[in-house]
Amino acid sequence: MPMWLCRAGRYGEFENKFLEDSKVYCTWDNLSESIMQFHTKQDLQQYFVDNNPDVKVKTAMNWASQVWPFAHEMKKGEIVVLPSKIKPVIHFGKITGNYEFLPNNDNPYYHAHQVDWFACDIPRTAFDQDILYSFGAFMTICRIKQEDRIKAVINAHKQGKKAPKLLRKSHRMMKRHVLKMKPWGLSQI
Repeated sequence: MPMWLCRAGRYGEFENKFLEDSKVYCTWDNLSESIMQFHTKQDLQQYFVDNNPDVKVKTAMNWASQVWPFAHEMKKGEIVVLPSKIKPVIHFGKITGNYEFLPNNDNPYYHAHQVDWFACDIPRTAFDQDILYSFGAFMTICRIKQEDRIKAVINAHKQGKKAPKLLRKSHRMMKRHVLKMKPWGLSQI
């Protein structure tokens, strides 16, 4: 099941609103049009170019690649990862509502998904460094891999335990390969 990283502002300024409203917002400043009105990612990219005179095409392309999935790919039942910038923790929620365009909300809260925050305040120290690197991605909205390892940490934390070590697929494959190798005798060296 897909897992999505959604940031709550550059400095965590929207985090409390996300948690209090039980929503995740696409907080792109001055994006006051429904994302669903754009039929392609390129249409959304063109909107950014047309409405931001200083934006370069590559920047608009980057923005569109982050904003587009919020309305067109994120689905009910999927997991949202919200890394806190306020304290050293990660929050996890399950998307319970379809994309909503909320034109009467204040900027930048026009775009939302209802979320059940089922695991909040899980310490960053509970996660392996490579997962923390994923949570630290430069993007505001993106897919996160290694869902099984992340879910293991969440489940262990809910039970008051430390998560079992789950090897990444590449490590499992390497371990299998090494175990199949025949031991070398000294005469072969």
